Amino acid sequence: MGVKVNNVLDKHTLEEVNVKNGYHGDFICKTKNCNADMIFVREHEKRRLEKTIFVPSFFKLKSNKNQHDENCSFNTKGIMKVIARNSDSNILKSLDENKYEFSLQILHKPAKKSSSIEPTTDNENYNNTPTKRKTTQYVNKGTASSYIKTLKSILELRAKIEEENELASIITLKYNSKKIYWNKFFFNHTRYIEAYKLNQNSPIKYPICIHGKVSKVIKKNDKFKFDKIKLHNPYIELLSKITEMPSIELLISSEDVELDKFKNDTEILIYGQAQFSTSQLWTPLEEREQEEPKKVRFLKIELWINYNEQIMLL
Repeated sequence: MGVKVNNVLDKHTLEEVNVKNGYHGDFICKTKNCNADMIFVREHEKRRLEKTIFVPSFFKLKSNKNQHDENCSFNTKGIMKVIARNSDSNILKSLDENKYEFSLQILHKPAKKSSSIEPTTDNENYNNTPTKRKTTQYVNKGTASSYIKTLKSILELRAKIEEENELASIITLKYNSKKIYWNKFFFNHTRYIEAYKLNQNSPIKYPICIHGKVSKVIKKNDKFKFDKIKLHNPYIELLSKITEMPSIELLISSEDVELDKFKNDTEILIYGQAQFSTSQLWTPLEEREQEEPKKVRFLKIELWINYNEQIMLL
């Protein structure tokens, strides 16, 4: 098991090879005493969000049977050992056989003593009734930095690994003693609608992680109390009279977030407590002259950003 890498060694000459010139040949991992066989994955295009994106070249393990040395810096289990060694055992607990248990916790706004999430803010075309959701498991102010450091390391590793299910075999997620499956916690652009439907009526209100790209930043003004970061919506064709489309917004309550860093198409990970609502029906501009126009119902997911570190640049 391993992560995507940019540099390897030529198996015959032992010269270092970069993704820019690794089209042909036999390759091995560049870590000393590893020698795992690697293959080159050519750059390609992929339909993602509202458009086609470019996926850069990378090297990965030649097969699942061919693994990195346990001490290799590109071995997933090896990386987890380092993360665990540098973490509080109350946050990331080591189990038997290189297994771990990570405790999901709410990163509540440190300046507030209330035990509830901030109320929703006014937003055009959405249900604007302020709501509060009670929660029970928060990070104390003194342990927040340690928790965020561990969380960031785990989520960055999740974004880099070759196989999506790999980390789920190593780390068990727990929230208030309840096991949370990774496919109900980590959502990329292909699963935004699933994130909404899984969590909207869930009896357990736990934090989730969203992987996506920035669409635009909206600065706070007379209409919006908080700064907001909107993510690109996935590409969905309007094939029926009413099409459901996810809409992801980050509501920024932390003054430490540097909004200028979040340019259009910046790839990010977000961890936080979410609120879910649906919009009124909206008619796209190109449909407004049609006799029977197709309409969109937005499935709204809002995540509160109470700490700058809840947003991770990739």
